[in-house]
Amino acid sequence: MNRRGRRVVAAAAFGLLVTLMLEAGVVGVFQGRVVLRKDVKAEAGILYVESRHGMARKVRVGDAVIEYDEEVPKGKRKQKPAESLCENTLVRVTAEQSDEEDGAWRAISILILPEPKRNGISPGQSFSFEGRPDSGRQDPPSSGSNAAADSRVQGRSSSQSGTSGPCWAK
Repeated sequence: MNRRGRRVVAAAAFGLLVTLMLEAGVVGVFQGRVVLRKDVKAEAGILYVESRHGMARKVRVGDAVIEYDEEVPKGKRKQKPAESLCENTLVRVTAEQSDEEDGAWRAISILILPEPKRNGISPGQSFSFEGRPDSGRQDPPSSGSNAAADSRVQGRSSSQSGTSGPCWAK
């Protein structure tokens, strides 16, 4: 094959490769908490995942594999992992960008993550400065208006802290 023929074959192969890549879509991995959007009508098979920076992604669950991270305690797991996709549950989603105009991602897998420990303290566990020499610090009083913010800061999840919140159902 002459030089020109090789160029034509290479260009055709490159074009085919680019076409296949565009067909497959972009795969992304993102992590955040399941949130309920009050500004959007609830849709079957859709959940929203909000990052810690406030960006929410629309996720089509479909036939995604839903499972628990190995560090989620056995006592906190439900028989069907999909039943744990409640508001404020921490998840890691592997998804493919959808071709549809709504900006949704098609989930390939959803991993339910354990609540993070902060400073060695598990979520929901109280901490006191009493009895610590020279700490000079006191816990701020808790007011009703900040209760929701307090629970977010402490990393409490409605699905994992014993309270039942709205859950997504497959």
